[in-house]
Amino acid sequence: MSDVTQGPGWWQASDGKWYPPSTAPTPGPAVMAYRAPPRTSSMAIASLILGISSLVTCALTGIPGLITGIIARRQIRESNGAETGEGLALGGIVTSAIALGLVVLVVLAIFAITFLGKSASSKFSSVGSSVAG
Repeated sequence: MSDVTQGPGWWQASDGKWYPPSTAPTPGPAVMAYRAPPRTSSMAIASLILGISSLVTCALTGIPGLITGIIARRQIRESNGAETGEGLALGGIVTSAIALGLVVLVVLAIFAITFLGKSASSKFSSVGSSVAG
């Protein structure tokens, strides 16, 4: 080993030193790093299923769909590419939010009709008859 080449066949290593030909490294088989393909997040799939079912079940599964979607998106971002399915999680969040929003609108309409009493039902029926006729 030397700081300068001593003749033909000498080779320079990564440490900057020169080595004689007798110590030259022999090329070995190329080692390829194996990286498992990314897997789809099961939380994202559950969020989408719960979100879609919340449209049918009057938002009974809307809150769990919303929660699992938010958790799934966070886990996917933190997995550094090991998990996929952010679109599925977002779909679950959106469908859950739509179902919950529809339920809130229906509940508000029921309360409005209930608390406004007969005057509200007569107003709604007159609007309905003018639209229909």
